[in-house]
Amino acid sequence: MAYIGKKPADIIATAVDTTTGTFSGDLTVDTNTLYVDSANNRVGVGTTSLTNVLHVHQTDATSNSYVHITQADGGSGGSDGLSIGIEDGGVNAVIRNRENGYLRMYTNNTERMRITSGGDFQLYEDTGTTPKLFWDSSEERLGIGTSSPNATLQVDGTLTVRSSSNQAFNDSSNANNLTMNDSKAHFNLDGVDKDFQVSSNTVTNALFVQGSNGNVGIGTASPISKLDVTGAIEADDKITIAYEAGSSDWELESTSGDDFTISRNGSQKLLIDGSTSQTTLFGGLYLSSANLILANGNGIDFSANGNAGGMTSELLDDYEEGTFTPVFTTDGTDFTQTSTSTGTYTKIGNKVTVHLIMVLSASSGASGGTGNVLVTGLPFTVSTDGFGVFASGRITLTATLGSYIGTKLSTTQADVKFLVSGANPNTLLASQVNGNITPFFTSTITYFTS
Repeated sequence: MAYIGKKPADIIATAVDTTTGTFSGDLTVDTNTLYVDSANNRVGVGTTSLTNVLHVHQTDATSNSYVHITQADGGSGGSDGLSIGIEDGGVNAVIRNRENGYLRMYTNNTERMRITSGGDFQLYEDTGTTPKLFWDSSEERLGIGTSSPNATLQVDGTLTVRSSSNQAFNDSSNANNLTMNDSKAHFNLDGVDKDFQVSSNTVTNALFVQGSNGNVGIGTASPISKLDVTGAIEADDKITIAYEAGSSDWELESTSGDDFTISRNGSQKLLIDGSTSQTTLFGGLYLSSANLILANGNGIDFSANGNAGGMTSELLDDYEEGTFTPVFTTDGTDFTQTSTSTGTYTKIGNKVTVHLIMVLSASSGASGGTGNVLVTGLPFTVSTDGFGVFASGRITLTATLGSYIGTKLSTTQADVKFLVSGANPNTLLASQVNGNITPFFTSTITYFTS
């Protein structure tokens, strides 16, 4: 080329032939934009400290450094061609094919590796024509010996794993440890007495099959039954059966909100509702030699039955029965209590029914006593009105009388009747009983407690 004009100030050369445009010696363009070391035959771009035949240096620490190669068919823009450089603060090397094509690597003028524009990766055999290792990026599958893997890892050909002493899949006696064919994988095909063991990083016997009897152990190398599990069993994250080591306690636990069902011959027998935790027994509950025990504060809910208009509760949460000693007092003079008086009670909810037997001492003369007969010592405090019966009589038991029950002798017959009402009973009149008698009476009384 011809050198036109005088030498610009930013081009420095040792010698210039202005006729031919030939530079001799070192050449510097704009300090370090382009530098030619004529003594070492090196060219620098962005640097004058050359370490190789071509040295490219990015002086801006915030920018990546590339050598960019383009071709007319692909264009000459920043998104065209091939870029080779350093990115990410000068620590990561990169080769970028900016076109929609593949990237190939050759040795001995033979293709050895290819990365397609879609991300598939291929390694070729020695002739460079057939890929022998293939990564299918869209399906995320790896093939060895095939470029169309149908599984996460597919190996077409022989797979051999060897140790220092024994060939894999066979033991030292050449017994067949593992055989795989089109239909199955068979461990211990020769049927020798050989245990099968799988270990994890923390559990030595994650799975153990005892060769002598076929028992299977999970978490144990000494299974005593066909399946022996040490620890918890979970099925589809729904059921957990756990044994507490060192005790005889077992736990059947649901770990999700789904229903738990026990069936027999296709017929549902027990249902635990996952949302309400209520348990339903189908076919009833039969206890052959035990009692049904309810915890304190719980009871039997009869909500499945029809309700009357005034229903306030359908829960039976209290039942009790027993004996007590009634205490009878009188404010008269003729009748006194003996020691043979007894009482029994039954409590259902807040309703109490008592049965009394009262024996009094003998009466003298034809005249009856005067005054009231009172009963104390009831098993539960009276809170609301109740009633009792003796023969044809009845009482009204009021809360104002506390735990007392008022009684009086009838003025027309030789029996005992309860007061109909009133906190201050009438004075007893003369009885129509003749001669000495030993009066007694029994009574059944029902009242309500809190």
